[in-house]
Amino acid sequence: MKVGDKMRSIAGECRGCGKFAWLDGSMCEECYYDATKHGGNWKMENTEEQTNIVDVRPDIDNVPVGEDTPQMEAAKVLVERYEVKAIEKDGKKVGDKLVLHTKHPKSDNLVEVSGVMYEGKGRKINTHGMWIKLDKDGKLGYRSAVASMLRFLKIDYIKDLRGKELETVADDNGYLVVKAY
Repeated sequence: MKVGDKMRSIAGECRGCGKFAWLDGSMCEECYYDATKHGGNWKMENTEEQTNIVDVRPDIDNVPVGEDTPQMEAAKVLVERYEVKAIEKDGKKVGDKLVLHTKHPKSDNLVEVSGVMYEGKGRKINTHGMWIKLDKDGKLGYRSAVASMLRFLKIDYIKDLRGKELETVADDNGYLVVKAY
């Protein structure tokens, strides 16, 4: 499917009865229900012909893999501001994550950085999200990624990140993370 074909294939006629269907060449809800109710064999309206349904989305057969989009290259970035975002999964709060809004030399827009690569236990290099985890005293957990980054940068508080120049590297997925080792 080409970009120009995408809009054409969003809506169209049902291949069973000719009524409106969400995908061109797909089936309306009524025909889809009838097809699944009868184990994949369905009767076309106005004919006695039996048709075996191969799939509900024939338009997906010819969709190629997209091109890899270039990621932002590793560089020194300037922290303009930061925020703590509540992260949800399936409508349930998973935790709070520190997100740095940084000025990257190759971008006119601020670039969000929410991960850190740091030296962990056994001198192993770890990559983690900047999750905010407080201990029983209300302080950042000593072994957390954020605390490790702050110690590496020789600063005491998250607020001290504002205006700080940080080195970044790409993680295994190509996203920029703070280099703290």
